[in-house]
Amino acid sequence: MSQWHKRGKESFRSFAVAAAPRMLDPRGLSDFQAWAWTRLLADCEALTSAQLVQPGLIAGGAGAGSIMETMAHVIGADDVWLRRWSVDSAATFRQTSYADLAELKAARNGLDVRLKEWCSQLSDEAANGAYTYYRASVGREETYPLAGLMMHASNHATHHRAEVCVALTSLGISPTETDYAVYLSAIR
Repeated sequence: MSQWHKRGKESFRSFAVAAAPRMLDPRGLSDFQAWAWTRLLADCEALTSAQLVQPGLIAGGAGAGSIMETMAHVIGADDVWLRRWSVDSAATFRQTSYADLAELKAARNGLDVRLKEWCSQLSDEAANGAYTYYRASVGREETYPLAGLMMHASNHATHHRAEVCVALTSLGISPTETDYAVYLSAIR
């Protein structure tokens, strides 16, 4: 029996009502992403340069499946979404390589700052409205709710952070928790 069943439906409803607006709020998503990346990148500092670029740690991962390539892939994906939302709806993905973890961290931190700035200026109306962008991979424009696209970008990053956590575990490092529930407790 889950903890919510033990506590009863009212406890779950209370949590859901309190968490849902924050979770669906773009500012909440950008804050969560920055928090989770900070924690994961701190864990990666325990790795050697060779471990960071070791191929095959992430099956089906970006490039050769290294931790660095996977994290660089997410930075590229988050960057293209932010460029699409803020300046160019036809922006395309560009994969970047980073010389080392310090350079990757600087890129991630800079991206998180830009994302937070953009989110701070986003109106509720725009966040909940339709957004049209050009999806180069299929060669056409597509329209979706902007909040849904933002949730997609957040889920994509979470997916790949989980892959990095599995790779860290395989290298003998127990990753710091980056669950959304842990984040909610941290910001109380």
